[in-house]
Amino acid sequence: MESKTFLMGSESSQNFTIQTGTHTYNFACKLPEECPTSFEGLHGCIRYLVKVTLLIPWKFNQTYTRGFTVMKMLDLNYESPHIKIPTTSENYRSYCCGPCKTEPIKMQVQLPQIGYVPGQRIPVTVLVINNTGIPVADIRYALIMLVRYASPAPQQHSCLERITMTTAKGESVLRNCTRSLTQELLVPATPPTCIRSCNIIRITYQVEVEAYMKGWYANQTITIPVLIGNVPLWQTPAIIQQQPRSSRMSMVSEEEIVLEGANVVKDGQQTPTVTADTRGLVSVMFSHRWIFIRNYLHHLTRNPCIPYVAI
Repeated sequence: MESKTFLMGSESSQNFTIQTGTHTYNFACKLPEECPTSFEGLHGCIRYLVKVTLLIPWKFNQTYTRGFTVMKMLDLNYESPHIKIPTTSENYRSYCCGPCKTEPIKMQVQLPQIGYVPGQRIPVTVLVINNTGIPVADIRYALIMLVRYASPAPQQHSCLERITMTTAKGESVLRNCTRSLTQELLVPATPPTCIRSCNIIRITYQVEVEAYMKGWYANQTITIPVLIGNVPLWQTPAIIQQQPRSSRMSMVSEEEIVLEGANVVKDGQQTPTVTADTRGLVSVMFSHRWIFIRNYLHHLTRNPCIPYVAI
């Protein structure tokens, strides 16, 4: 990506003189949407520079350079939906051979999702089923950045750089024992995953869990790739299901409210607020007013023994 802008004059214009004093010239350069994020590595880098050159005839030109950082936006919500679901990886390993061959040791690693952003914590759950007679000294966790450098044609070469971003150390597992461990890895400030934007420098991430065996036995390692972005995944709000209204409530009109045990019709200027539960009970709330019930008075005239009630 390269663009050139003439702040004064043009490539074919005549020479002119800048008067003494301070002069300010504004300019803008539109960055393409596919610009990769700025990066500094061991075998290569991605840098963005602004260079201003004073073209002086018959003298050396004066050049001023200033660098700036570009952060490519990677919204995890628009990536593959598979990054939102839990992922699991496991492997088995036996030691020695022949009649001395041990039972396998099983290690299973699980992540609740694959997409994360800087500042979040990655909860790593490890299940170790140690059927061997060799104890596990400890479980070590790490977030690894993998940077792959590739040179273009005609001489195509590539190399891989491993950068450890975050580490953590877990507990041990005894021989012939099963144990489940959980550890969180903090995602530090780091460039997002870059695979499609740049073919020369590609950045990926993975969670690495390694079981350190006691003695001279080889360690057991499991890796799970993760996607690091800038915009976190949306947290789906819990769906609150409202309880269905009772069949009795569907028969209530604006002028009649049916209460349990007696038919009551409201009479007044203020409309009550009606709520119902799953048993079909209705509660009527009025504010600071006494309202006589027409139907209740109607029943009262027929049954004088019923006591006087006011709501």
